[in-house]
Amino acid sequence: MEKYIMNIMCIDVKKNYFLNEYKAMYTTDVIEPNRAKLKRMSNDNPLYGLVQEYTIKPSDLLKQLIELCTTKITIDRNYVIKDVLLGDRQSFISPLLSEPCFKGTQIHQTVINLLLVIVTSWSQDGMKYDDLQRVLRYNHNQKMNFDKVWDYLNMHATEKMNIDQLIESTTIEMNTKMKIINIIDTCLKLYCSNSNDIEKYESALNDVTTQLNARSIRSVKIPDGLMQMLLFANLH
Repeated sequence: MEKYIMNIMCIDVKKNYFLNEYKAMYTTDVIEPNRAKLKRMSNDNPLYGLVQEYTIKPSDLLKQLIELCTTKITIDRNYVIKDVLLGDRQSFISPLLSEPCFKGTQIHQTVINLLLVIVTSWSQDGMKYDDLQRVLRYNHNQKMNFDKVWDYLNMHATEKMNIDQLIESTTIEMNTKMKIINIIDTCLKLYCSNSNDIEKYESALNDVTTQLNARSIRSVKIPDGLMQMLLFANLH
């Protein structure tokens, strides 16, 4: 019996040795030369090939190689936002969330955590102007890919989020602020062009416009001085 157990242990040691050797070789010969492609789910990406194979016939080896690939990928909040906003089926985040082979990997949990931070920020401050405009211009397939990410995230979020309501409310707020800016700008040109302090108001208006293009829409506040100009404009 002891000899039988020893034989099994030796076989396991050999298996582990050859597995580790193979993984080291795979890292050197396949992963490292293609490291820059790992985030793009296309045919020239070895990770994409592994995911496709795992979908057809799952195995522990494929799972380990997939996880090995993910350890060579660096992801931060800015990357996640940019990738999700692409609405592209070849983007990395969507399959990373939905494909079973990524479940349990560190990068899978990292992306979920980053998405929760992003959606919390959007709920509080709204999206940025450029990001919102991109979403509003989506075609059907892009919108579908975009929605898949948030549908999956809702499975892990404590508070469920309706991304369409968020987009709609942010759009309304953006349009309201842009309308106010346009009204004040017109008022300055029509009624205040000879005023001594027109440059002060024009500068404040330019600052707000710049902020709307650079910051989250809800975080931009129109100064009281400009809002007083709005009251004046509404009287004319």
